[in-house]
Amino acid sequence: MPKELPIEYPIQRKEERLIISVLFVFLLLLTAGYFRLTPSRKSLIAKIPSTETDADFVIDEVYGKTGDIDALIIGPCTAWWQIYTPFIQEKLSEKYKRKADVITLGHNHFGSDLTYLLLKDVLKQRKVKNLILPLPKVEDLYPFPHQNSVNWWIYPDDLEGVRGVSFFGYTRILGLNLFSSIYRSSLQDETRFLSSINQELGFNSLRDTQRLKTSELPHLNSKDYVKVKTTEETDLNREHPLSEDWVRFYKLIFELAKTHQINLVFIDSPHATEFESDEATIPGNFSEMTDPKIPVIATDFKKWFAVLPAHLQSQIYAGHNLTAIGSQAFTNLIKDQLVEKLK
Repeated sequence: MPKELPIEYPIQRKEERLIISVLFVFLLLLTAGYFRLTPSRKSLIAKIPSTETDADFVIDEVYGKTGDIDALIIGPCTAWWQIYTPFIQEKLSEKYKRKADVITLGHNHFGSDLTYLLLKDVLKQRKVKNLILPLPKVEDLYPFPHQNSVNWWIYPDDLEGVRGVSFFGYTRILGLNLFSSIYRSSLQDETRFLSSINQELGFNSLRDTQRLKTSELPHLNSKDYVKVKTTEETDLNREHPLSEDWVRFYKLIFELAKTHQINLVFIDSPHATEFESDEATIPGNFSEMTDPKIPVIATDFKKWFAVLPAHLQSQIYAGHNLTAIGSQAFTNLIKDQLVEKLK
């Protein structure tokens, strides 16, 4: 008979097996949320490039100030780049007969999870009277979570938020946090300085230096191009619904608005394709998760674009977003109907 050889385990020493066992248990505990390997969200946001969000402004408004906000505009580029905050502030101040506090907290790329996280943090120390959200666009849809979520999610602090998401979505969030934990744990809080523009005017606008004079704004009867609708009356693309994870975070946003008694208004902000196409651009199931009483400020983009002066048409958008000039022209068009729906 051949001689039996002893089994050689890849890890022979008891100390090595103990270390691996402890590491395995540690990972399980980390998964369950017992350890925190991340700093505060304030520290993480401070590291986000300026092309993705205005970190200085977000940190100051969300984690520094405590005063009431009359109107909070929050969302991706359709809010950040395309709604010109000063025009809304000026019009709402006229309505209140005092200076209104209107700010925009924006980020590049679509993601209802980031909207939820920002809104949740704002409401921890500030009261919001009106919340303005842009409608989601079909061309912005991509898998959950947001592609920059590593700089926003804090595990396990935000564990409650991810309960109920799909297994795929949960594992992506968990994976982002686990694989980036060493880098994130090394981050230190930084003192950031607001830009002089934001300090002076109190709002978030990337390209505020490119301003149109009042005389250069097109003088149009906005009611010919802007209508107040419901989500059910907007163009909905039934072939492209929001995923269950995006739906979940929109519902969490709406729950926060209801709990804190916030008046909610939607704005249908344009993408470049909407000046040239009749395709439905709103995800097909968006109206199903909202209260039908929430107004939508909707614009006939093609009709509006067709009557703009030629020199403005050539400057109105770049890529799929409005330029600074485009955002001023668009916001000037919708501001009356929007402010009418703010409380």
